[in-house]
Amino acid sequence: MSNPTPKRNTRVLNVGVVGLGRIGRQHALNALRSRAPTKLICVFTPAPEDIEWAKEWLIPHGVTIHQSLPEMLDHPGLEGVIIASLTKAHAEQVKMCIERGKHVLCEKPLAMSSTEVCGMRQIRATNHLAEATEQIRSILPCAQQHPDIVVMTAYTRRFDASYQRALAAIRAGAIGAPQVVRSQTCDMYDRSPFYLRYASTSPGVFIDTSIHDVDLTLSFFGADAKPRVLWATGIGAQHPELAKVHDYDHAVGVVEWYPDAAKGLPKRVAYFFASRAMKHGFDNSTEVIGTEGMLKINLTPRKDLLEVADKGGIRHELVDDFYGRYEHAFVTELEVWAECVLHGRELPYTLGTALKGMQIVEALQESLRTGEKIEFDESGRRLREPKSRL
Repeated sequence: MSNPTPKRNTRVLNVGVVGLGRIGRQHALNALRSRAPTKLICVFTPAPEDIEWAKEWLIPHGVTIHQSLPEMLDHPGLEGVIIASLTKAHAEQVKMCIERGKHVLCEKPLAMSSTEVCGMRQIRATNHLAEATEQIRSILPCAQQHPDIVVMTAYTRRFDASYQRALAAIRAGAIGAPQVVRSQTCDMYDRSPFYLRYASTSPGVFIDTSIHDVDLTLSFFGADAKPRVLWATGIGAQHPELAKVHDYDHAVGVVEWYPDAAKGLPKRVAYFFASRAMKHGFDNSTEVIGTEGMLKINLTPRKDLLEVADKGGIRHELVDDFYGRYEHAFVTELEVWAECVLHGRELPYTLGTALKGMQIVEALQESLRTGEKIEFDESGRRLREPKSRL
């Protein structure tokens, strides 16, 4: 573990963390000792192994472990909550925090499905992407009674320095109008019991991995970009147990977007590759092709700058997972959220944008399972009702 970074002499946000799995532990350590203006004062986890971890890493720093979320929300001085629990628990936990007046940074996705986000309960999908922005306050009904509460979905890649530079270059017109995005998220092959349990309960490979790629595409094309048609296909090659939940370990999705006549933008296309079975390590890259040039981000992933040259050739290592790649982005994300709470700054993206990204990956997941194209009109409404799910 790295040495603690001294806190700046400014107002800090008192936070708690829900869930101490891999991401939750990193959020906790970042809140405790990174440059972000935060102070970790409490956590909640029901898992015995996580409690043992917290006894070693958190309790010595004065952090309290709670046995339930309501108990944690009563912790004196608590102002914000970082939610890193299982996805199926996100919706109700976010709602509970807002109702108790706590600011929220919630790991993606905000809920298991967009229908759950649009009212915090399971209802029939409206399939209307345009309503995401117009009805933003209905995503979290209790948010209307708490307009001062800051709620941000954690799309960590937006805070990575390379992606921030790419977005700045696009906004500056460096590659003209962006027309094509090719982005992939490929997890390292993992047969551990933990991963198999995790994959079998996830909402699907696109929702689980490509949601970041879709969110980045919305940043490059603009939050108002409108999907026209999408389709997906995949194979189950190395995780045969995923067939039981109608999921795959390799999947490809394509989204065609409507032209934007007002901005003079032509039809655009995004291509997404998602995988759970890379033997060489975590492999995440993005290309953005514009009318005047091209941006390439992490096309040859590296753990560091070391290259080994020997009789086997020249090679370098990769990181094992997303955290190795985005360690610093997690800190920047936390810092931005805390600054928005403490100083009333505008969030870098709205919950409406987060919801739109969720609806798109859900549609990709549906296409993956049914083999059908899914089309939308220019208002964002689906042209045909979805087929029965498998």
